[in-house]
Amino acid sequence: MRDITLYGHEKNLLPAKYWPCADAKATLLIIHGFGEHCGRYAGMAQAMNARGVEVYGYDQRGYGANPLGPRGYARAADLEKDILAVLDALREKSDLPLFLLGHSLGGGLVAYTLAHSQPSVRAAILCSPWFELVSPLPELPVKILKKHPKILGKASLRNAVPQTGLCHDEAVLRAYLEDPLVVDHIAFTLAADMLSAADYSLAHADRVLVPVLMSHGSKDGICSPEGSRRFAAQCPKADLHIFEGAYHEVHNEPAAKDALFALIGSFILENL
Repeated sequence: MRDITLYGHEKNLLPAKYWPCADAKATLLIIHGFGEHCGRYAGMAQAMNARGVEVYGYDQRGYGANPLGPRGYARAADLEKDILAVLDALREKSDLPLFLLGHSLGGGLVAYTLAHSQPSVRAAILCSPWFELVSPLPELPVKILKKHPKILGKASLRNAVPQTGLCHDEAVLRAYLEDPLVVDHIAFTLAADMLSAADYSLAHADRVLVPVLMSHGSKDGICSPEGSRRFAAQCPKADLHIFEGAYHEVHNEPAAKDALFALIGSFILENL
């Protein structure tokens, strides 16, 4: 693994990691989820390396080691444009087939980007994407925030979901709790943006032009698998896999991660 720097749409610094592999057949860009950072995807990256896939990931605005803006704060439009800018940069680096993966908030962003901007990628993977929250925000504030997302400025909302809901691996949970790069809150503006992005993605799933592999844990207590089912039903190119008994981070579940990695690896190689 190498620490590198990528750049967003405003030439803003994106602290990043690169997991190279010999004789790579494809490139995968990982977009991390709420509160976390790209370094938490080392296990997935190494599993992809073993299958001939080089991997990039970066810390999004407001998260990880990214220096731009208050922690937990970003606008979804900027996050989408950063994804597009990094995809462009990776195309200039290599002519390898390019794949895009997003988890949780990152999955919601990737889905929105696929439907809204239709980027030139070979295929995409959505892991536990943010379409529908298990514990939705109160209806009235949500309506106000969607119409006036700047009304609360950069005020933030604490994450009320217990970390034990991430996965069944005690070592992963302990590392998450002790990780200084983890953020435990999200700006109201970003939450409102993500809710609007989810609405758009669900209403325009038929605009997605590339194959989409979807995974979701049946016991996810953060992002409901029902949201993934709704998206898959509307997206002709989507293939949804539900992992029974798995929580939010299927890629960190001892009983499911190997099967997920095999599924993702096969999907990438089948779509070269």
